[in-house]
Amino acid sequence: MNIVLNVFRHTFDYKGKTNREEAVVFWYIYGFFMLIAYLIDMHFQIKNHMVTIIYNLLLFLPSLSLAVRRLHDAGKSGWWIVAPLLVLLLFAPFLFSNPNSVLILPFIIIEGIVSVFMMYLYLLPSKDMTP
Repeated sequence: MNIVLNVFRHTFDYKGKTNREEAVVFWYIYGFFMLIAYLIDMHFQIKNHMVTIIYNLLLFLPSLSLAVRRLHDAGKSGWWIVAPLLVLLLFAPFLFSNPNSVLILPFIIIEGIVSVFMMYLYLLPSKDMTP
């Protein structure tokens, strides 16, 4: 519980650091409640998945700042967080103009590779080994 509260306390702190344990625990909790929000949307047949959208909007800034702090702790720049967005921006004109485009598969593959690389960066050990 302290981990989640700590993440919310540091919502606007993009210069600090976060250890790997805090980040992983928060992401597990985030994913668990995301599943619950999705199941609520499905069970009550809520149009446009509004519960899931509201949940994501509420946790967008805390999870963004956590990811940036985690990258800082691993010795990387917080700007690495933009990498998945660059792939989306590269493919967006083609995907939205023609949803049946042959570029959907390469987009999914490249976005998957970038996502795995980002997870690798998040899980790097801390550069500062002092307790």
